Amino acid sequence: MMSNYNKNNLFAKLAYGDLSEVQALLKSGVNIDEHKNERGETALYNTLFTGYMDRAAFLLKHKASPNIPDNSGQTILYLLVMNNSIDKMKFLFENTTNIDLEIKSFCGHSPLHAATFNENIEAMELLLKKGADINSKDSFGASALHGTIYNNKLKAAELLLNHGADVNAKDNYEDTILHNIIGTNNIEAAKFLLQNGADVNIENNNNFTPLDRAILGQHKELAELFLKSGATIKIGNTMDFKILSEKLLDMNIDKELVFKSLLISNIDDQTKFQLLSDFNFKADIHHKIGLLLSLTLNCIFSAYK
Repeated sequence: MMSNYNKNNLFAKLAYGDLSEVQALLKSGVNIDEHKNERGETALYNTLFTGYMDRAAFLLKHKASPNIPDNSGQTILYLLVMNNSIDKMKFLFENTTNIDLEIKSFCGHSPLHAATFNENIEAMELLLKKGADINSKDSFGASALHGTIYNNKLKAAELLLNHGADVNAKDNYEDTILHNIIGTNNIEAAKFLLQNGADVNIENNNNFTPLDRAILGQHKELAELFLKSGATIKIGNTMDFKILSEKLLDMNIDKELVFKSLLISNIDDQTKFQLLSDFNFKADIHHKIGLLLSLTLNCIFSAYK
């Protein structure tokens, strides 16, 4: 069994020794990837980050793997992305085809996730060009697009969407990105998502829609935005009549939007009228008449189907 001293000595020779000595070691059967320093860095890892590019090219030519994570769970590519080291990323891709784009950090972040953290557009474009999985998810089920929207990196989000990212991707709780931004009350991001095809009526694993979340959280501007975008008011196990009525009243939601949403809602007719009454539609009696006519016509047309 090789001692730690010998292992560290071999790492030093591979990382810093004369190349002829390194070549002799490799010919003798020394595994180029087995020997690491105390941080878990391979010789290739070390030479790339210290700028010894000729040595790095030599090690890659002799099949050194760029896919071995350090003690922090980060690969060479992941750290190059985090540091926005575009030239070294290009160097790596030019000198080997043995690059796994989907090795993830301890948090489950892929290099593409990492590129979005600081909106490193050039790194994102390079990774996507090389075939990175655009919908790859982290440990919480969040895609790179989730992170860009949550952190308001809309330029990065636009790039991902232009490359086919799923705007309705769900995380481990079946929340979409539209669900997740409710807590941030980010109107700009919500508008951006809706303009790019986000489903405003999609439900999570608790049967909440983004509108439900907005109403429960008393986010009036978001709730009105969702209603304008076709969100339907619903009543179910997660949103009973009393809660819905109280929340809508507390927020003083635009009555016209409530009226229009009720027309396409699956709520029964009696409850619709009760909700309108609770919502103080007395001053807007023409709306009640319109709703009555609409419901009557629906009944007539249904009878002739």
